[in-house]
Amino acid sequence: MLDGLLAAVPAGKQVCVLDFGCGPAHFHAFLQQQPHATRVEYTGLDLSEKYLAIARQKFPNTTFLQLDVLKEPEALPTFDYIVLNGIFTQKCSNSFEEMWAYCQETLRTLWPKARHGMAFNAMTKQVDWERDDLFHLPMDTLAAFLKKELTRHFTFRHDYGLFEYTSYLFREPNQR
Repeated sequence: MLDGLLAAVPAGKQVCVLDFGCGPAHFHAFLQQQPHATRVEYTGLDLSEKYLAIARQKFPNTTFLQLDVLKEPEALPTFDYIVLNGIFTQKCSNSFEEMWAYCQETLRTLWPKARHGMAFNAMTKQVDWERDDLFHLPMDTLAAFLKKELTRHFTFRHDYGLFEYTSYLFREPNQR
């Protein structure tokens, strides 16, 4: 997910990244194994003290925030990029409308905190069947929202073999 964002960053430039909904910081562990690891200043954020305790134990020198950004958006600092992995894939017992409202509110809240861009995934509608507990978000519904309320500079990746897609949002158009 971060590769899609870092592609727009000049080689060698440092970036600060927020892992929204970091859980036990699996994404941070993954990042540390990547060639661009030295370019990334990582911060994790989660609501769960249980997961944050695990993350802090694994990475004691890393910043982890416990914060409900929908209740306290002013408490969240600004980052170059914000990554949300798995936040919009499950709806559990929520209706589609409830999950879509949460998705929109979260993206509206986070977008001003991203200097350059954001990435997030959602379950695709391009499947043979859907699960009731998953959030299958139509790409055209998401595209209309993104263009109207956040940015027209976005792309969808639907080519990596899972029954989901990743949305990449940017403040500036792609210059490549």
